[in-house]
Amino acid sequence: MDIIGIASFVVVFGAVARWFQLAWRVDLPEDPVVFRVLVAIGVILGLTSFASGTGSALAPWAIGLGLFYLYLSFTGPGASAAPPHTSRWAMRSRPSARPTTTTRPSTARASPGLAC
Repeated sequence: MDIIGIASFVVVFGAVARWFQLAWRVDLPEDPVVFRVLVAIGVILGLTSFASGTGSALAPWAIGLGLFYLYLSFTGPGASAAPPHTSRWAMRSRPSARPTTTTRPSTARASPGLAC
């Protein structure tokens, strides 16, 4: 049994599972560097295990899942220069995200020519 292959799967699966848990709650951090680094470490461990020949059945899963996550995180809509979303992480840095406008009642009147 290859401990490196198992460790690679645990690292990758743990990071990706936590990312999707935060995504489900719509509470993603603005910068996913920590998740990307953890997944990259897991992929490197998986490649090491796979190349050593001792092999674990979990190493290819860690490599595939990790590369899939890295592809999605680098090419997804969060990778563009779009303004940050209004999650809990983004709201901490801004004092107020709501506009301060008041609504007025409508002053429109029916035209006198249309009254019956």
